[in-house]
Amino acid sequence: MAFGVRLLVVIILLTLPHWCWGGPCPRDCTCFLDIRGRRQVTCARGGMTNPIPIHSMDQQVEVIQITAPPDSPNALTIGPIFQQFSRLEELHIVRSNIPSIGRYSFWGVPTLQKLNLTQNNISHVLDYNFRGLANLLELHLDDNRIESMPSGTFRHLHELRVLSLARNRITELVPRLFLMLGKLHQLDLSNNRLMELNPEVFKDVQVGDNGALELKLFFQVTPHSVTYVGRYAVRAQSPFAFSFTPVGSEV
Repeated sequence: MAFGVRLLVVIILLTLPHWCWGGPCPRDCTCFLDIRGRRQVTCARGGMTNPIPIHSMDQQVEVIQITAPPDSPNALTIGPIFQQFSRLEELHIVRSNIPSIGRYSFWGVPTLQKLNLTQNNISHVLDYNFRGLANLLELHLDDNRIESMPSGTFRHLHELRVLSLARNRITELVPRLFLMLGKLHQLDLSNNRLMELNPEVFKDVQVGDNGALELKLFFQVTPHSVTYVGRYAVRAQSPFAFSFTPVGSEV
């Protein structure tokens, strides 16, 4: 009987999430180890207002996720408040009405690899928004209100592989916009208000690790048509997706 009880307890513990590793955890949030064994804080109740409860989080946290249900969005701003997290790899602040990214908000967080600021109210992005993110691999800014971006906006993100700007209000891509993004291999610009594709925009984009840049756009084109943008052959896979292949290596 005692053995059966112990076995039942073990089974229950194995099926439960690894809640709180012993460090501090903000009220109305959950703290656990994710599937990769990383320390994660998730605040998903909604209705959160400033300040973000960073002082109630373990400084060794590796993943921070702040989101909200559709009927109870957060109302937050961000600034240079994340420097205390020396192991932070992912930061997700979603559906939180963030109006802007702020100057040097991520300075001092060189470990950050994924930044997700989707479903906010960001209308402009500038190069200083991303200073200090030398090791960032993914940047997700979908579902904001971004209208324009100046040349070199992402020039501090030398390691960036994935850039997603879907469902914004972008009408034009200026030359040298993707300056210094030599390792970019996935770019999503779908469902914006783009009217043309200027070849100069992609002058600085090199071939990604997989040999081609995957570009998603919202252009009404003929599937399987081929045009040329700089040194790339642009193949329309569908009205919404293109693939870039260096000229001379087309199959």
